[in-house]
Amino acid sequence: MRATLSRLLLLALLVLGVVVAVRSGAEAADGVVSLAGVGVDRLEHQAFRVSGPAVLAVDAAGSFEEAGSPTSDTTLAATAWIVRRADGAVVWRMRPPRPARGTFAAVQDTVRLPAGLYDAYVASYGDPLVRAPAPPSPSLGERLRTALNRSGRAWRGDAGRWRLVVRAAGAGGAVEHIDGDPADDAGANRGGADSAVVWRAWGVGSGERRESLFRVTAPTPVRVRALVEATDGVLADSAFVVRLGTRDTVWAARPERTAWAGGSLKNRLATGELALAPGYYRAVYLSDRDHAYDSWTSNPPWAPWQWGMEVQGGAAVAPLDVDDVDLPEIAAIRCAGPDDASTIVFTLDAPADVLVVTVGEVVGGSRYDWGALDREEPGGGWDEVWEMPRSDLEPAGGADRNRQATAALSLDAGTYRLRYETDASHDCQSGFRGEGGPRAELWGVVLYALDPTFDPVSVGRPAPPPETETVLAEAVAGEGGAEQAVPFTLDAGAALAVAGAGVFMSDVLVETGWIVDEDGRRVWEMTRDNTDPVGGSPVFRQFRGVVDLPAGAYVLHHQADATGAAGALAGAVDPDVQRGVRVVRAR
Repeated sequence: MRATLSRLLLLALLVLGVVVAVRSGAEAADGVVSLAGVGVDRLEHQAFRVSGPAVLAVDAAGSFEEAGSPTSDTTLAATAWIVRRADGAVVWRMRPPRPARGTFAAVQDTVRLPAGLYDAYVASYGDPLVRAPAPPSPSLGERLRTALNRSGRAWRGDAGRWRLVVRAAGAGGAVEHIDGDPADDAGANRGGADSAVVWRAWGVGSGERRESLFRVTAPTPVRVRALVEATDGVLADSAFVVRLGTRDTVWAARPERTAWAGGSLKNRLATGELALAPGYYRAVYLSDRDHAYDSWTSNPPWAPWQWGMEVQGGAAVAPLDVDDVDLPEIAAIRCAGPDDASTIVFTLDAPADVLVVTVGEVVGGSRYDWGALDREEPGGGWDEVWEMPRSDLEPAGGADRNRQATAALSLDAGTYRLRYETDASHDCQSGFRGEGGPRAELWGVVLYALDPTFDPVSVGRPAPPPETETVLAEAVAGEGGAEQAVPFTLDAGAALAVAGAGVFMSDVLVETGWIVDEDGRRVWEMTRDNTDPVGGSPVFRQFRGVVDLPAGAYVLHHQADATGAAGALAGAVDPDVQRGVRVVRAR
């Protein structure tokens, strides 16, 4: 009999639960916001618009963190709130009293809202920062308590009951549900035409870096704000502003100067009021690999879409415009033509901050015209410092294939090579397919010094060949793959200007040159890494550089092309390209 009564009671409770769930679902379905049955580790969102002042009824349910400390006693692990999209301000949030037993809490409330666009949220990630740490040697009772309350997360047992339902309550402006994520809202992310926003990087995900260059033309105040993660006084995300040309950090997010931004205690708002002098600046936001937009590990801030950084300023502050750069020019390759492989070599005697701007053709991640910067290695060859990316590029005007890359770099003293390569079509000289764009004359790459006082005359350039050359050895390409050996002697150490051109096919230099000393050791040779394309054909490559050799006896070797490829391509190559190697006393 007792077993039968137990079964009937269980059945009655089951039916009652179904009725309540159906009723709750029906009530939720007719709200302008209907977020019901929310599970664990979720952020649910809906948006609505109010056309005029209106009164709204709010029905919400959430759960508290496990009791045990003043902080956890008042912290909601699952909670609901409403924010105004225009500024991310909270217009309503759950503030229920702690229940006498358990963790579940529900509220019914009303809120008066003016006309505007609003975002409603339910979050259920909890906040691990308010949970009491487990004792180092828990007793059996403590271990049992930990197991029963799910390591301080007994509130997870309330999953499925969390909700936020919002309805119009009486006369007032029309209230309507709208679709869309505020992170995708153009007005929210760019501020509109009359906004003081200079740059916004919102909706930043895990492991992302966002940055922007901007120019200040007169002394002016600038406002900076950033949403970051901080735990135990340590920032997990970085946000800072650097003045270019000086390497001075003019502002950086500091954990001790942040305020709570809602949700978990780890959500912090860093702000700054800066007085900036005229110059060029870089704003940077760098997130770590967890707890960021769309990948939360605890309850997000009140305005989740604002995770990132923002810079605001007046008329004297604007994003960098490459058409209006007023900086010393170190090197430039402009209005490049078809099948070009231009190179400029220069030397910096001291470290310098530089701005590199390149415009080229990039389609679907494939580069056809692009620029790069390399640094000469101590043992010869070139190490890449920067090259035009294949994605995340700015439009350069005209056709979609016209893309622009801008970067600020800090260079050490040394010798550098600025390069620009093009394919056979869509270029400044032979014409563009579609529109060339307003920056057609910039079809190339330009390197500026970010220090306005930088003297371009101080940049070292390779010395041109002397008018009267002292040729020490020369080997001109022969036929049939013959190898030439030309000896020469240095009575004293000397810097030699070496010029060579050969053929590179299938990862092998089939027409190349090298120098050996009297012990038979190679002291110089043409390689794929130290040569550049020349003569309008990708297989022809050239070496131009200075080789320092001590006094001694040497032999210049040259291997002619045994494949006949060079001869077959000779008609398509610039006739001024001399196949072979020449060694000249440089100084």
